[in-house]
Amino acid sequence: MIRFFVFIFFVVSMYSYGQNHEITVGSRLGIANTQFQKRELDNPDVLKYAQPEGIYDAGIGAEYKYAIWKRASLFLSTGIYYSKSQYTFPIYSPFFPGVPLEQVILDKNRIDIQFLGLAKQFTLFEDKLILELGANLTYRLYNSRHDQYLQDTYLSTLYVNGTTIKKYKYDINVFYGKFYPNPNYDEKRYMNINSAFNITSKYMLLKNCYLNIGFFYQKNFYFFYDYLHLIQLNEGEDLLAGSSLSQVGPDSKLGVKNDFLNFTIGLSYKFGK
Repeated sequence: MIRFFVFIFFVVSMYSYGQNHEITVGSRLGIANTQFQKRELDNPDVLKYAQPEGIYDAGIGAEYKYAIWKRASLFLSTGIYYSKSQYTFPIYSPFFPGVPLEQVILDKNRIDIQFLGLAKQFTLFEDKLILELGANLTYRLYNSRHDQYLQDTYLSTLYVNGTTIKKYKYDINVFYGKFYPNPNYDEKRYMNINSAFNITSKYMLLKNCYLNIGFFYQKNFYFFYDYLHLIQLNEGEDLLAGSSLSQVGPDSKLGVKNDFLNFTIGLSYKFGK
């Protein structure tokens, strides 16, 4: 699919040669807004924090811009990016709530299709520097709509006294691209098409060729999940206590939403100037 879109960009650029348009290739790397939220892990109600947390988002891709109003330097844009997001899901023990037993890594690949984008460019220093402000709509295509993270045999860790054993196993199911009833979010706020914003500085390297450095803010990364955590506390071979934490059901899930702030870098070429 990526090769197909690269071919489309190539055909469009050749067809439009001599017109005022721009081709960009680039990459981006960002962090989730939840990274700036404090988690009070010493809180007695710490289990409410046992939910997925966004870590980073990264992508590579290409964009095409066409000047719909040349005098105002206003561009219509579209693009495609191959992207990956990573989250962690902490496994907590109610017996020792301050430290997770494990941070399960949740990875997700997708294709971002950007469309109906508008970009306004401000030219400085005789085209040697261009400042761009832009916005677009993004549709996310996930490589699958359901991922399972299963540990079906007990894993063991020793407590600090060297004899108490913590055992745990888990079954985590994650769902993308569809809304599920949940206590966190209203269906009216959920959309498959979401907005993104960028601010970019373009530095001229050669005639019509620019180095792009900027920031890209992506909104509303939703996914839904259910889980079952089974936890035991043993003294040698003797079971001291056991606990299970779960949120399961065919139609009721828990929900997570993240926004990502990305640093971007790339190269662009302006045709027809």
